[in-house]
Amino acid sequence: MATTIEKQELVEDIKYPTRYYRVSIRGYGGEFVFDNLDPLIYEYWNAVPKDLMIDYLIDPEEYRVKHTVPSNMDFLQDDDYDIGWHDMDALGHYNGANYSTAYITIEQVENEEYAADVIKEICDTSVESLAEHDCDEYWGEFGYDDQGEKNPNLNFPTIEIASIEKGEFFSGLITTNHSLDLSKLEIWVTEMPSGDEIIDMIRYNGEIIDNDGGDVNGKSFMVNLYEKL
Repeated sequence: MATTIEKQELVEDIKYPTRYYRVSIRGYGGEFVFDNLDPLIYEYWNAVPKDLMIDYLIDPEEYRVKHTVPSNMDFLQDDDYDIGWHDMDALGHYNGANYSTAYITIEQVENEEYAADVIKEICDTSVESLAEHDCDEYWGEFGYDDQGEKNPNLNFPTIEIASIEKGEFFSGLITTNHSLDLSKLEIWVTEMPSGDEIIDMIRYNGEIIDNDGGDVNGKSFMVNLYEKL
């Protein structure tokens, strides 16, 4: 004889043959990019106060009005236009919430539309708590692959640029033909050289969940220069 839970699950299967779950992650975090610098450019900017370098990264055209930048040190200038700081990402580009301050909400929703009505809430808790009790987490370190091999480019001068932000960093949809199994949810985290632990991927049942986009507000800006990592 079927248990009460099994009967309820059967009713749910009939009522919702396809189920949709909206996953949202919010908190403090940011957008991080990494690129190599020529050794001479590294030496020049390493001697410049960080607040001035941040001014240059945010608005290089305005910076040149106020400060003299040798043309061979003006690394954001490319022919007749300026490269945006967020395109300085040849070594990596990450955008996500910081693991230690992140909260996750999972809701069953009516359909796959972004603003679909909520049927019920599955969880609303810190990512740390969910990972401790229900789902899996996988940790990596910037510049190292899955086998632990270091990117050889990190042996050369490297710049780390970050916009520190607050808000919703991730909103993605899980589509299944059964109730959500939190044990199949995976939180992937990458540790930045600055120490920030950024949630940069969410998977369910082995499949990457696409990020439909979030809504964040910038709080501050950061730049770090490394002779090598």
